[in-house]
Amino acid sequence: MSLNSRAVLTARNTESSLHTYQVAQMKHDRTYHREIWCLGVHGGMNHVVLHLTKYLYPLFSKDTSSKDSRKALIDSFIMTISAGNLLNLDFSQHLDAIEKQRKEQTEQNFINEYIY
Repeated sequence: MSLNSRAVLTARNTESSLHTYQVAQMKHDRTYHREIWCLGVHGGMNHVVLHLTKYLYPLFSKDTSSKDSRKALIDSFIMTISAGNLLNLDFSQHLDAIEKQRKEQTEQNFINEYIY
C-alpha cells in the first residue's frame, strides 16, 4: 500500500469515526441533557460558549500534561461536537476540504522557499 493510499484510508477512517462520534454525542445530549437540548439553537449555543469559556483557564494556565488540562481539552472537544450538532454541521464532510487546503499550502510553501 502506498503512502497516499494510507493517507486516504486514514482520512476515510477519521471521517467515519468523527461522524459516528457526532451521532453518538447527539444521542447522549438528547437523552441525558434534555433541558439543554430543549433550549434551541440560541440557548444551546449560549450554554456551549459558557462551557468553553470555563475551560480556558485550565487549558492556558496549566501544564499541558496536567490532569486538569487534559480533562478541559476533552471536555472542549465534546462541547465543540455538541455545538456542531446544534448547528446541524457534519464535521466529517469538512475533513476533505481541510486536507486539500493543507496540501495546497504545503505545496505553495515549498514553491516559495524554492524560488526565494
